Amino acid sequence: MIDRSVALRSLAALLLLLWVVLGIAILVAYRPGGPADLVVGAVALFPSVVVTAGLVWPPTDIDPRVRAVAICLGLASALLSAPLVLLVIDALAAGGRQTLLPSLEVAYAAVLAFGSTCAFTALGIARRLVPEAGKLTSRLLTAAGIGGGLTMLGTVAFGGVAIANEQQRREQPAPVSVWGPTDASLVPPACHETAWLGAEANVTIEAAASIDRVPVAQATVRGVRSGTSERWSGVLEGQFGEGELSYDAADDGVRWSVDGAPPEARPTGFLEMLGTNQLSLDGPILAAVSPLEGQPGTVAEDLGFDLFDGATARHCRRAINGPTALNAVLALRWITGQGLEEDSHALPEWRGEIDWWVFGDGQMGRAIVTVSGYPGEAFPATGVSAMLQAELSATHRGSGPPLRP
Repeated sequence: MIDRSVALRSLAALLLLLWVVLGIAILVAYRPGGPADLVVGAVALFPSVVVTAGLVWPPTDIDPRVRAVAICLGLASALLSAPLVLLVIDALAAGGRQTLLPSLEVAYAAVLAFGSTCAFTALGIARRLVPEAGKLTSRLLTAAGIGGGLTMLGTVAFGGVAIANEQQRREQPAPVSVWGPTDASLVPPACHETAWLGAEANVTIEAAASIDRVPVAQATVRGVRSGTSERWSGVLEGQFGEGELSYDAADDGVRWSVDGAPPEARPTGFLEMLGTNQLSLDGPILAAVSPLEGQPGTVAEDLGFDLFDGATARHCRRAINGPTALNAVLALRWITGQGLEEDSHALPEWRGEIDWWVFGDGQMGRAIVTVSGYPGEAFPATGVSAMLQAELSATHRGSGPPLRP
């Protein structure tokens, strides 16, 4: 009896661990934005309460057939619960406004796992309620009633709360994200389709250079854009020099300052970058991956969807060379000591790629430019391989008419 009790209690302890992990994960991490998220998490702990009874009163029945059924139910529950826990944790880790049980197949597996747990526990409770050895049929009927009742109660309670919460969430306005729309019905355009710039944007560009994986220089540019008017400042640090830039472009021209000198008046577009709107922040990068008028779209690799603070974006990629990278990102010209005011033809042997993300509003809000090649072509240094990388983010893009790059 002692051995049977220990074995069945160990099985009950395993089930308790699985359900507790699942319940705590939902209680802590399930936040799709509904009004009853916490209630859903609290109800998700109900299976833990049920299996606790199985730990206190294990189904150590004298009849070996009933005992074998109890063991099979416990093992089946563990085998069903373990992948369910992993599936739910993976969904919660992905974030966003996902539903907890995205399909009937997942819901069906959850009901089976919970039902087998309830049946395992019910056999132990029924033995305490009907202790007479000669009343096996009555005991099994009692166990069936208890197990079925617990399964029905837990399924209806959790399913009802989760569905009601999901329905209320769908009726709420989509939360605001600095990256773009969070409406799941807005599908970002395909990679070969035309993307746009937001009417305005807060732009940050962080560029870095390394030789043989050792960082040697970095530059940061931060600014704002409203239509075709831009204002930004930049700082350069590294082994090959330091500096500061200031740029303020409006309809009447550009005010340009280098290394803290008094601003000088320059004509609009004096920084020769990619694109037709004479932009210097996010415009040139989008121009590098956008087709010219009347030409076919960019040949790009579609890498699926990513989530940025609730906003869905399509991840695209295409191959580029060194000159394209330098003419798309002013900070990369700056790091490599290229002239800032003229089109660059340097690093023709360098190869790399542009990754960019287009959101549900059809606008680019994120990009990463990477190229690599022989260090001596870019820096007064030697090495096996050098890499240039620039990361751009364009947030708070506004709701006005978008721009072409």
